[in-house]
Amino acid sequence: MALRDLFTTARLVTLLVTASAATGLVQKQGLNAPTAHDSSSTSLILTKSERLDAKRESVENGFVNRSATDSNAIQEHVLKKKAVEEILTPKKMLSLLKQFFLPESCQKNVPIFHFSPMTLQYPVILNSEFPRVDKPLLCDMATDGGGWIVIQRRTKGDVDFYRDWGSYKAGFGTLDTDFWLGNDNIHFITRTGNYELRVDLKYFGDLKYYAHYDRFSIADEHDNYRLSVGTYSGTAGDSLKSHDTWPFSTHDVDNDYLVDRNCAEENHGAWWYHRCKKVNLNGEWGKSMIWFTLTRSASTTSSEMKIRRSDNNS
Repeated sequence: MALRDLFTTARLVTLLVTASAATGLVQKQGLNAPTAHDSSSTSLILTKSERLDAKRESVENGFVNRSATDSNAIQEHVLKKKAVEEILTPKKMLSLLKQFFLPESCQKNVPIFHFSPMTLQYPVILNSEFPRVDKPLLCDMATDGGGWIVIQRRTKGDVDFYRDWGSYKAGFGTLDTDFWLGNDNIHFITRTGNYELRVDLKYFGDLKYYAHYDRFSIADEHDNYRLSVGTYSGTAGDSLKSHDTWPFSTHDVDNDYLVDRNCAEENHGAWWYHRCKKVNLNGEWGKSMIWFTLTRSASTTSSEMKIRRSDNNS
């Protein structure tokens, strides 16, 4: 039985009792109207009936309001559940799991599973999103939000960097030691969008410094992998800017500014030389790995060059 019906029945019973009481008083005493005492009793019963009506309305209103609140809560829950189901569709879940365990890209603030051997500091992307890049990529997820593709690494000194044009074109070394990613690969990556460059250096023991450039790219081989860098920030000083717009040189392909000198030979390395060196991070290990604003003519003790797709891609 509904709540309204219960209260209606109760009211009817009350009225019947009232009428019965009044009739009984008349018949019992032989009077045409109840006495003052009887009228008082009847009035009390009617008052209680009115209170019962008021209480019924109050309870009914409470149930109506509660039902509306419960209905809103249920509707909100259904909408949230639907939103979660839309986000976590099987296809999207598979995509998220694949990105985590078998990543194809190295992105800022996007965690990936470090399934690589413990000898590697960073995760490795085996099949990258860049179709013409033919080497696995080392992805630094530890520095400044992560997402950095390491293009040069010199931390052990066990790889010879005094190499010819073909070696720098293709790349050399291994990801667990020292390596150069390859000028072709660097070009194929940086032509896909806007990239920034970070250079992490150690000098005078294990003191750490860095140089950041908000824009970085190199041209293709037809333009001799010409360098383009943007605005500097950091703690190592702006040494790379003097090499901006200059083509790459090796000891067998001399593209530097000086006609009567070969900067790659003189500095035992390969770089975007202008008037020889302000930077020579591919120079001889422990002797000529120079970042001039930091080391002057001395050598850094390690270097890592890394690039990341910048936030202002159009």
